[in-house]
Amino acid sequence: MGSRFCGAEFGFDKILSVANGNDVASAGDTIEIAVTVAAFNSMKNPVVTCETGKVIETSLADGIGKVKVIVPKSTSNRTLTYKGTISMKNKSGVVKTIPWTKEVYIK
Repeated sequence: MGSRFCGAEFGFDKILSVANGNDVASAGDTIEIAVTVAAFNSMKNPVVTCETGKVIETSLADGIGKVKVIVPKSTSNRTLTYKGTISMKNKSGVVKTIPWTKEVYIK
């Protein structure tokens, strides 16, 4: 990600914590969890896209976008990487788009 946003430029009014880490673990494993703060404008929903897999729903609420996708019934891959973008307008109406990725382990 690494992209910079100026809070005054986008009018962020809420913050929340985001924790990401291993999606699968076994007893006794060591896992790492990355915790960060996310700021967003709860009055302006972003536009979220997903370019991977069969998207069944994209929802937006309180400034947060969510994507539901169907995991293929048969895949030779042990992991799938979902990719897309999230875009939002600043106060001047200029759109800023950032790519996102999420790797999912397939049992």
